[in-house]
Amino acid sequence: MISQFRNISYEEHGLGRTSLIMHAIDTGHAAPIRQRYYRMSLQKQQILCQQLDEMLEEDDVEPCESPWYNPVLLTPKKNGEYRFCLDSRKLKSVTRKDAYSLNPEVRKKTIYLLQQMNRSH
Repeated sequence: MISQFRNISYEEHGLGRTSLIMHAIDTGHAAPIRQRYYRMSLQKQQILCQQLDEMLEEDDVEPCESPWYNPVLLTPKKNGEYRFCLDSRKLKSVTRKDAYSLNPEVRKKTIYLLQQMNRSH
C-alpha cells in the first residue's frame, strides 16, 4: 500500500497538517503520569537532540508544558539509523477507548479517496 501511494507520502511531501479538527486524548479523571526519562549513551543523546531539532525546525513538533511526561528512546532501524520513539504505554493504559473506530465501509472509502488522490498527482 505504501508504494501504491508513494507520490502522496511523507518522503515526497513531508507531514500533512489540518486545522479542521483538534486532536485530544481522553484520559477521563486519571492523574497525569510523569515517567522518568530513559538513560542513553552520549552518542544516542546527540542523535536524539539532532532528530528533535530537525522536527522542531520542520514544525513537526512544538514545545509544550504539560503535567504528562512520556519518555523518548531511539530504536535501531535495519539500515543502522535510529528511529525516534515515544513510549506512551502508560498513557494508553488510562486512555478511554474510542467507541467509533474505523469500520470496514469507511476504510474502503478512505482507500478509494487515496487512490483518486494518487491518480490526480
